[in-house]
Amino acid sequence: MSHLSPLPPIETRALQVAKKCKIFRNGDPHYFGKTVTLDSRRIRSFDAFLNGLTNDLKLRNGAVRKLVTPTHGHRIRDLADIEDGKLYVAAGAETFDKSVVYTQIEAPSPRRRNRHSTRSDERGTNISVTSPWETLGHL
Repeated sequence: MSHLSPLPPIETRALQVAKKCKIFRNGDPHYFGKTVTLDSRRIRSFDAFLNGLTNDLKLRNGAVRKLVTPTHGHRIRDLADIEDGKLYVAAGAETFDKSVVYTQIEAPSPRRRNRHSTRSDERGTNISVTSPWETLGHL
């Protein structure tokens, strides 16, 4: 049996984990937020991140110029300041709208969003049922 030399040690580097956060539009209580994944290998600068948010969020007042915390409106100035699992508000040139409680905005349940449902009658035949609001719109 031949003598095998030990393998050289494999140098490991610290793995950079992507951060996931939820972004709301400033002053829009009806926007349920967009979950964004921040991968430092793809997004190299804070300005590039804001440009990507501009394309994704489509603010009423143009481009995303700043990112703030939803409770006090503290400004985020660097990618390192963004924390995993946190909520943020994207704003343009306007001031932070404190009247909206962003932490309480939730998307409706999927069951509520479904306007058409399928039910079975006594014979087991599937019946398509529409919501009453949809039928009222045809009057």
